[in-house]
Amino acid sequence: MKMKNPVHLALSIILICFAPITVEAATPSMPPAFNLTMDAQAALGFYPLGVIDKQAAFSHHGKAHRFVTLPNGKEGWIYEYHLDRNLGHRTFTLVFGEKGMVIDVLYNEPGPFDGLSALQVQRRVPGADKVRTKGFPDVP
Repeated sequence: MKMKNPVHLALSIILICFAPITVEAATPSMPPAFNLTMDAQAALGFYPLGVIDKQAAFSHHGKAHRFVTLPNGKEGWIYEYHLDRNLGHRTFTLVFGEKGMVIDVLYNEPGPFDGLSALQVQRRVPGADKVRTKGFPDVP
């Protein structure tokens, strides 16, 4: 039996072992669009945190109305929607982490969900919203 050229044998092994494997790339799920009629709590609950980068956020939401540096040093993109002259406005602030990914969404409105964040909604523990009153004599 005649031995094949060792170079050809080595190349054949490398090609077999390291041949590109086709893997379907996972596309990030798109976040809900911000608008005046949406349920803010549901939008915050479904926003994919740590998945959307700046380019995807810009493509999906458009240019932010304002760009800010938040008190924690993170970059924030503010999207503002005017409700009515008497009702004020609602804002969604995308918070970007060091790697340029959306790590939180802050929501402000003149209503019951003012100050809510996507992290709060997504990490809510059932029953955690109940106020603990044991030990306070002035609470019935």
